[in-house]
Amino acid sequence: MSPVNFFRIGMLSLLLLSQTCNAADSVGDFSLPDQNGDTHRMSFYVDHVAVALLVQANGDRTVAGSMSAYNALKARFDRQGFEFLMINPMGLNDSDAVRQEVLGYGVDIPVLMDDSQTISRALNITTIGEVFLFDPKTFTVKYRGPVGAGLEQAIYDLLSGGRVSKPVIVMDGAPILYKERN
Repeated sequence: MSPVNFFRIGMLSLLLLSQTCNAADSVGDFSLPDQNGDTHRMSFYVDHVAVALLVQANGDRTVAGSMSAYNALKARFDRQGFEFLMINPMGLNDSDAVRQEVLGYGVDIPVLMDDSQTISRALNITTIGEVFLFDPKTFTVKYRGPVGAGLEQAIYDLLSGGRVSKPVIVMDGAPILYKERN
């Protein structure tokens, strides 16, 4: 392959990659039921700074290991304009099992049940245990990454009215398996 063609293919690949990475920047308003059947619409949280969404899957060690820290952040920041939720993108129609799992965590955090996987695809959710900070005014993702110092810094950045200094932090975790679409 000539150097010119190699360069063109490389540039095209970078362009396509940048489009893929930006696919979840804006997803619009959405609503999902939680494990108890209560509906959560993102525009209902318009008076909040952001909605935190922890990607939950039953039996996942990353989620179980993050729950204490996530719940602690909820206790610190829920009165400062942050709503803390989880989202289950597994598409298994298993609200009862999720309800039991959350009881085992010992937390009172609703889990949005994305049984059709539509919202999870739109948000480009790829990893169990990842957290998204979703702006309910602009319907955009401001942060995605693990529970921990990066998430806490992103919360402080948003509280100060600034941009999130590290909007994406790559993390290891189990992948989300999506059903084939017909």
